[in-house]
Amino acid sequence: MREQAERILEITSILLSEAGCMLSDVAKTTVYLVNFEDLDTFDEVYERYFTTPFPARSIVKISELPLGSLVEMDCIACR
Repeated sequence: MREQAERILEITSILLSEAGCMLSDVAKTTVYLVNFEDLDTFDEVYERYFTTPFPARSIVKISELPLGSLVEMDCIACR
């Protein structure tokens, strides 16, 4: 989980940068988890990338993700 969370947040940061935004411009995230037991680990990584006040966040448990992934995330950013 830790490795996947790091990768998701790194990619998110890169994509935001390409659009002229930063992680601090994120207003809301939606996190899709296969196992809620992984939430604490995901949160540890998430809190290193986002600062307070954290964006609004929804967490959704799903049964399966493509390619055996444990987590997926989308976000809405605004400037």
